[in-house]
Amino acid sequence: MTRQIKIKNGIIVPSSKISAFPSMRQKFDLFYDKYAGIFIYVDTEKNKYVIHPSYQLTLGKRKKQVVFFLTASKLKSLENFYNDTRRYDIIKKRRGD
Repeated sequence: MTRQIKIKNGIIVPSSKISAFPSMRQKFDLFYDKYAGIFIYVDTEKNKYVIHPSYQLTLGKRKKQVVFFLTASKLKSLENFYNDTRRYDIIKKRRGD
C-alpha cells in the first residue's frame, strides 16, 4: 500500500502535519514512555509524534552520529492511550483539559 493510499484511508500522518510539528508542538499533550525512553506528543486528531532521543545513526562504516529522530503515526484510540498510566507519564496537557 502506498503512502498516498494510506493518507487517503486515514491510517498515517500526512507530510503536511509532520512538517508543521515543530511550530505546533506547544499545542499538543506531551508524554514520556517509561519503558522505551521516548517522548510522545499527541494532538486532538489522534496523531502521535515520537521523539527518539540519542538515536545512533551510522554514517559509513565507523562514524556514528547521535541525533533526535522523529516518527509519526495514528493512534487507534486516544482514550486507550491516555489511560495507559503504567507506561506513560503525562508531562504536559493542553490548557482547558
